[in-house]
Amino acid sequence: MKRIVELDYLRCIAILGVIAIHISLYGVFNLNIYYKLFYILINNLTRFAVPFFIIISGMLLSHKYANKDINYISFIKKRINSIFIPYLFFVLVYYYFFHIACGEPFSMNTILKYVISGYVAPQLYFIPLIFQFYILFPIFNNIAKYLNSKKLFINLMAFIIFGIISIYSVYYLHILSWGIPLIITQSYFFVFGCILGLNIEKFQNKYITDKKNLVQIVIFWSIFAAYMFLDSIYFKTFQFYNNFHFYFYYFGIMGYSILSFILFFKLSNYAHNKKIFCRNMLLNIGQYSFGIYLVHYLFVRYDLFIKGIYQLFTINRREGPTTLVVG
Repeated sequence: MKRIVELDYLRCIAILGVIAIHISLYGVFNLNIYYKLFYILINNLTRFAVPFFIIISGMLLSHKYANKDINYISFIKKRINSIFIPYLFFVLVYYYFFHIACGEPFSMNTILKYVISGYVAPQLYFIPLIFQFYILFPIFNNIAKYLNSKKLFINLMAFIIFGIISIYSVYYLHILSWGIPLIITQSYFFVFGCILGLNIEKFQNKYITDKKNLVQIVIFWSIFAAYMFLDSIYFKTFQFYNNFHFYFYYFGIMGYSILSFILFFKLSNYAHNKKIFCRNMLLNIGQYSFGIYLVHYLFVRYDLFIKGIYQLFTINRREGPTTLVVG
C-alpha cells in the first residue's frame, strides 16, 4: 500500500489542535479571565482535531482493505498490541497523578470504569471510541463500499442521515452508565473516511492536486469558520447552549471538520511538494502523534504532574533504606 504522506501532516495538525483545545479550556471555564473570547475562539476553531483522527483511521483502513479480505482475529490483535496496551498503561499513569496523588483512595472498580470509558483524562476517551470502530470495521467498510457503488445523490442522503443521527445521539446518547463514548456520535466522520480511502486516487486528483478549486474550497471553509467564530461570540455573551443552538453547533462542527480536512489535505500536498523548511519536523510530529496524544495532558496539567512526582520522592525518602536487625 502506497504511503499517503499528507496524512502525517494532518496528524500533526490534529494533535496540535487537540493540545490547543485542552490548553484553551482554562480560559473557557474561567469566566473572570480577561481574554476569555480568545480562548473560546481557539477552542472552537480547533474542534476539527478529533474528527481528523477518526477520518484518517477510516481512510487508512478502507484503503488497505479495499481489495483484500480482513483476517479479523489478526486485525484486532494487532490493534490491541499497538493501541490498547499503551492506552492501558497511561490509564494507570493518569489514575495515579490525577487521583491517587490528589488523595483519592485506590479502587479497582474505579480503574475498570476508567479503562472502559477513558475519562481518567480528557483525551483518553478517544481510545475506547476508536476501538469500537475497529471492532465493527467490517460493517462500516461494507457500508462504505455499498455507498461507493451508488450515485452521488444516494451518498448525500446517507451522509445527511448519518449527520442527523450523530447530532441527535451527541445530545441524548453521548455516554452510557459508565461513561462509555458511543461510536454513533462520530460515525459520520468514520464513514466519510472509509469512502475517501476507497477513492483516494480520485480524491487526490480531483480535489488535492488540482489548483483550480482552491478558491471554492476556501470560500466554503470560510463560511463554516465564520460560523465557528460567531458561535464563540455567542458563548462568550450568553455562556450557555440551549437545545436549538446545540444542534446548529454540532452541524457547524461537522461541516467545518470535513472542509478543514479537504483544505489542509490540499495544503499538506503543496507543503510536501515544495519541501518547506520545517517539513521533517511536521512529519515527525505526525508520525509520533499517538504517543503525543497519550502523554500531552500530563504537561497541560503540569501542576498535578509535578505534585505526583514530588509525592513519589517524598514516599521514597520517608520509607528510607530497609535495615535488618539481628538478635
